[in-house]
Amino acid sequence: MKTKLIICCLFFSIFSPADGDSNPFSLDKTADLFSSFMSIFSRSFQKSARIWSRDRSNFEVPDVVMEELEKISESCLTFEEHKKLANDTENDADQLYRVLHFNEELLKAATEIIGFTELRAVLGFSPPKPWTNSNEIKSRVPANATIEQYYNANESRHRNGILGYSLEDKQVSSAVKFLDKRFPVIRDAYTKSYKHNWDGKKKIDRKIVDDMLDLYDTVYDSIEFRIYDLTRRSKIEECKPKKDT
Repeated sequence: MKTKLIICCLFFSIFSPADGDSNPFSLDKTADLFSSFMSIFSRSFQKSARIWSRDRSNFEVPDVVMEELEKISESCLTFEEHKKLANDTENDADQLYRVLHFNEELLKAATEIIGFTELRAVLGFSPPKPWTNSNEIKSRVPANATIEQYYNANESRHRNGILGYSLEDKQVSSAVKFLDKRFPVIRDAYTKSYKHNWDGKKKIDRKIVDDMLDLYDTVYDSIEFRIYDLTRRSKIEECKPKKDT
C-alpha cells in the first residue's frame, strides 16, 4: 500500500506542469515520465520479490544493531542545523518546507552511499563511484562476469531510485561526513550487520552477493524510517540546540 501511494504521488508530481509550461504532455516529457515510472515500478517489484526471498537467507540484522539505531529516533536536528546541511540561505516563507524536503532526500542518498561503501569494503571490492542521479538498471549479467562485475550489475537494483532533487556528488559527500559525525551509529549498523553475517572466510559467490545486498536493504529500510523522523516539522519545533561538551 505504501509503495502504491508513493508511486501515485510521484506520478502526479511529474505530470504537474511547471509555471508557464503550456504543454506538459509533450512527446519528450511523456517519454521521460514513462521511463521514470517504469524505473520505479521495476524497483518496487524487484524489492518485493527480494523481500519474499529473504526467508531463504540466514542473514539478519543483529538485535543490538536495531537497539543502537534507536539513538537516531531519540535525537533531533534543529532548523539551524537543517539549513546548514542544506546550504540554504534564502530566508523566505517556503524555506522550512524546502529545507526539510531537500534534506530528507539528501540524507537518504548519504545513507545509501555509506551502506554500499561498507558492503564493498567487507566484500573486498572497490569503493563506490562518485554519486550520480542515474537510475539505470543493468538487466543482464554476462555468464562469464567476475564476482565484482556481478555485484556492480546488481547494486543498481538496490539503489533508492528516483529522488525529488538532482543531487551533486559534493552535496552527498558533505552529508556523509555530517552523518558520520552526528550519527556514527549509521555506518556502524551497516558494518556490524555485514560482519555478523559473513566472516570473509568463505569464497564469495553470487548467492553471498545476493544475500548481502538483501541485508543492505534491510538495514537501509530501518535507517530510512528514522531519517524521515528527523525531517518531520513537529520534530524540528521540539528540538533544543545541542550543548557543546
